[in-house]
Amino acid sequence: MLYNKKGLSTIVTTLIIILLVLVAIGIIWVVIRGVIEQGTSQIDINTRCINTDVRATAVSCTGPLNQSCTLDVTRKAGTDALGGVKAVFHNTTAGTSSNVTDIYSGDLTLLSTRTFGGVSVVPVVAPNSVDIIPYFKDAQGQPRLCTQINTFSF
Repeated sequence: MLYNKKGLSTIVTTLIIILLVLVAIGIIWVVIRGVIEQGTSQIDINTRCINTDVRATAVSCTGPLNQSCTLDVTRKAGTDALGGVKAVFHNTTAGTSSNVTDIYSGDLTLLSTRTFGGVSVVPVVAPNSVDIIPYFKDAQGQPRLCTQINTFSF
């Protein structure tokens, strides 16, 4: 009764090839989707950073070796909610810098000034400038630092 077995194996082979192609397309799509989502997230953060202007407006350092600072930070532009603000203190004469210090976690409202006291600048002795670095949080809640840094010399 089954005289034409060759036709049945051709159909099975064709179905297996179609199934393998669909699996390959699914695997490739997962990889491409991850790359696309990561890229759009970074573009979103960069756009927010370009539209944001956060600066130090006054800095004073006291204590032994001037290693405890108080600084006023003003938000001059930007409407997106900040994740926070970080600072790096420098002694440009000695060529030393502090670690990146998270001075504030949260949003600064537009055109507001906040004072942050007791910021440790160790290991810098007698700092004379500070970099203010705003950051936003990504979809996973991780901080993404802006590349635009505002430096204030004092």
